[in-house]
Amino acid sequence: MNEDTKAYIKECGPSIRKYWELHPEEQEWLYPLLQKRLRTAIAVLEAISDRPRTYSEIAKITGLSENTVKQLTYALGEAGIGIQIFSEDRAYCPMGGRKRNLKKLDESSVQSIE
Repeated sequence: MNEDTKAYIKECGPSIRKYWELHPEEQEWLYPLLQKRLRTAIAVLEAISDRPRTYSEIAKITGLSENTVKQLTYALGEAGIGIQIFSEDRAYCPMGGRKRNLKKLDESSVQSIE
């Protein structure tokens, strides 16, 4: 993973967190709109959402290299995503809280934003 991607993941931390808190149906239609590097980061989060896994396990699940997985988990952690890193070879990001739906805006709200 290059430095630009690492910086971008850190910058997008709040947005990734908001995406992670959305209801699965909301995530489903938003996912194709995300850049590939964000989808890759989300794939890592999904791999470690149910239990702690080693970097090699995450790499097998996501199809990424073990080194890329390690760099992504650290970048996500630095971005404020609640990743727990156990020793030097395990990571975990529990899914917590209730899933939220996006707020639907009426036309007058949209016009006031423009």
